[in-house]
Amino acid sequence: MVAAVNNGQIYTSTDSGTNWIARESSRNWSSVVSSADGSKLVAGVALGQIYTSTDGGTNWTLRESNRNWSSVASSADGSKLVAGVFDGQIYTSVPTLAGAQGSTIELQYAGNGVWQPLDGLDGVNISSGTLSDARLSANFAFLNGNQTFSGQNMFNSSVGINGQLSVTTITPGSSLTIAGDAELGTSSGDYRRLRVGGGNSDGFLYGAYNKWSDGIHLGYNYYADAAGGDHFIHSGATSRLSVGYGSIVLATGGVGVAPTTERLVVDTSAVTVFGTFNNFSDRNSKQDFSPVSPSQILDKVTQLPLSEWGYRVDAATRHLGPMAQDFYSAFNIGTDDKHIAPIDEGGIALAAIQGLNLKLTEELKRRDVENAGLKQRIETLERIMRNQR
Repeated sequence: MVAAVNNGQIYTSTDSGTNWIARESSRNWSSVVSSADGSKLVAGVALGQIYTSTDGGTNWTLRESNRNWSSVASSADGSKLVAGVFDGQIYTSVPTLAGAQGSTIELQYAGNGVWQPLDGLDGVNISSGTLSDARLSANFAFLNGNQTFSGQNMFNSSVGINGQLSVTTITPGSSLTIAGDAELGTSSGDYRRLRVGGGNSDGFLYGAYNKWSDGIHLGYNYYADAAGGDHFIHSGATSRLSVGYGSIVLATGGVGVAPTTERLVVDTSAVTVFGTFNNFSDRNSKQDFSPVSPSQILDKVTQLPLSEWGYRVDAATRHLGPMAQDFYSAFNIGTDDKHIAPIDEGGIALAAIQGLNLKLTEELKRRDVENAGLKQRIETLERIMRNQR
């Protein structure tokens, strides 16, 4: 807020008039006004001059000739001023144009007979027309300019790029954040690829119906293009993870060979391993060893309920084996009572075989002793019979 005292000083307030600060010397002030933010002030002196301030009234600059100024007015930003003279004319203030001989400047008509220069304009102030690059602000984005943009620049509509888009992270650890959906290609049949550095070679996320049918594919050191052509990046082996309609395929390839050898296939009915499935079982990776009793394991196996059954998701395929609850209750091994690990099932089978072997060995020893006694009795009877003849 700003106020003037006739034959007194100018006062300003920054708290809606609660407190006031005296500004400028006592004069026969006729009128005073401020810009919307209070930083730019203009005041007129009756039978005197006009004064302006650009720092909220702390400092003042003398303007115009002595006239009987009656009133002053300002635009919201303080760039346009108008003043009236009692029983005289109205005066307006416009930017001063200056330059060397032969220099040029572009002007824009602001209305009411006022023209203003276009130097250093931001794009927000331009709605139509053609301007040279030199007249625009450094914050303006030029069509063919080689510029670096800082800050958070938001585009509220679609942005089309016909060519290559390069995003360089200047600061280590910085990243590109996309707060929304991102699409590669304009339709399901517009096959594109995303390349990611991965050490000595590169990885790719791509679509290639003509090579691998429906699905998207994640590959290393290899990708297939839209026509199905093979592309190898480095002189090494290749790999591929494909996700399609209800299926996941893990495949590999040799040096310079497309990854066509399927190693693992998951579909709606089964998980199929092509080759040997190896449970890691290195002694050096294990701990907390404890001995087992093969005889006790055999006894528990003989008591373990077995049945034939089918999974609910695949009722047509029949299986035979124990329930995980019974298995866990009997042997207390594995992650929980809902799963049976192949390595645990195999270990139980081996222990039961050892227990059965021990049982058979003991039985054979018992029979050997029994047979030896029978043999001795028979030999004794044979001697008695021979002596009686």
